[in-house]
Amino acid sequence: MIDQVIQAIHSKEKERLNNDIELIASENYPSQDILDLLGSYFSVKYAEGFPREVSKQGRHYAGCENIDLLEIYAIAKAKELFNVKYANVQPHSGSQANQAVYAGILKPGDTVLGMGIEYGGHLTHFSKASSTGYIYNPVYYGLDENGELNYKEIEQKLYEYNPKMLVVGASAYSKRINYERIREIVDEYNEKVWKYHVDRKFSDDFVMKDEYTFYAADNYVSADTPFCPGFNVKKGMTKQDIYDTHKCIIMSDSAHVMGFIAAHMWKDKYDPTKWCDVITSTTHKTLRGPRGGIILWNDEKLCSKINSGCFPKIQGGPNEALVAAKAQCFIEALKPEFKDYMEQVYHNMQALINGIKSYDTDNRIDFVSGGSENHLVLLDLKKSGINGKEAEDRLTSYGIITNKNMIAGDDKPSTCTGLRIGTAAITTRGFDEDMSFELGRLIARILLRSKQVEQNDVVDFESESIRSMVKKMLEKVGPFYQTKPMKRLLQDNNPTTPDDLA
Repeated sequence: MIDQVIQAIHSKEKERLNNDIELIASENYPSQDILDLLGSYFSVKYAEGFPREVSKQGRHYAGCENIDLLEIYAIAKAKELFNVKYANVQPHSGSQANQAVYAGILKPGDTVLGMGIEYGGHLTHFSKASSTGYIYNPVYYGLDENGELNYKEIEQKLYEYNPKMLVVGASAYSKRINYERIREIVDEYNEKVWKYHVDRKFSDDFVMKDEYTFYAADNYVSADTPFCPGFNVKKGMTKQDIYDTHKCIIMSDSAHVMGFIAAHMWKDKYDPTKWCDVITSTTHKTLRGPRGGIILWNDEKLCSKINSGCFPKIQGGPNEALVAAKAQCFIEALKPEFKDYMEQVYHNMQALINGIKSYDTDNRIDFVSGGSENHLVLLDLKKSGINGKEAEDRLTSYGIITNKNMIAGDDKPSTCTGLRIGTAAITTRGFDEDMSFELGRLIARILLRSKQVEQNDVVDFESESIRSMVKKMLEKVGPFYQTKPMKRLLQDNNPTTPDDLA
């Protein structure tokens, strides 16, 4: 029998999910099928390693025959969904997917270039608050004066710092990224810096014969070809191997926008799978799956590096119940209706922004980057008189769940002036554009209320109270989780339960 305290807390959490308006951009509502798989028999088996189809070493434990079939199937569905050649479905989270790529490709102390956290970057994009900011040597880029990704700054810092890896993608950036432009910038840099010096130093038929040697490039500086550091050359390396080892790698952390990629709404220059060396993602944000991570890539030369970065460098045995839930997530995203869902996510975001603007006639709420091209938007609250924490608390008190967020000019999270809002979860619940517009007006109304009224919330001189409006919205879409999974599982295991109730 499941402990009564656990059951009570579980019931409260189900009620919270059903009775709150969820606007945290990194959260969503997975299907009941996905939730059931997370608690399935797949969670029992220890399965360190990979199927032999992935790694010749295979598993480190016996009895993984069925687990191998499951993981191979999940990989196949990920490759089908994103149209890539290789996938790793083992990371427990997006953060661990990122760290697995770093561990497989980088060495401690390598210089890396990532987005600053105050501009929308993630902790694992080498923030000093994360271990990744100490293991590697971080350099940061941000946004330009229009709130757009600063491509010129990226280009400048490539030449200035010679990073081993460029991480693009963000935790809180509301625009699309031009990955084709990123690719052109990095390719030109690699050609001018690394390929130039490799060509100068090594002949076309070069193959390293000794066990290990260090070749130092000449101390050569010119206007178009900055100084290039030395080369580490090992036995068996060819000229191409040396170039591949030293060139800058592009990694895209696409966790927030992977639903748009899966729905094939973002094509050509906006599709990271066509331009980046490695793509990482979570499976729970816009993909609407379980909380977990994936890694995608197309170059066979990266297979052993990335897989070994995940195991054994970052993780031990994977959670195969989570792998099964990811496979179900990919299958659900392959259905035609998933594109309809993602299109509605985008339309709801535009409607919500318009709702905020329609109420905020004095323009006291600004939008970082001028608005949104995806599922999220960052509010700049500097002119409103409240900070991000106060805004988060106000909205939470009415059952509208958002999160404070650092934006340009902020020093620390506790006093940040940004608020992040996303529409993926409310779209799953059934919100349409009209409801999203009204929700935007409601958000602005709450944020712009005077502190005196806020402190004495029983005073509300408008004809309809805020709470009643929130309640009507939730009644219109209805509860999302209508079953009681724990009770149902108890019935399944009770031999006295009639078949029609099991």
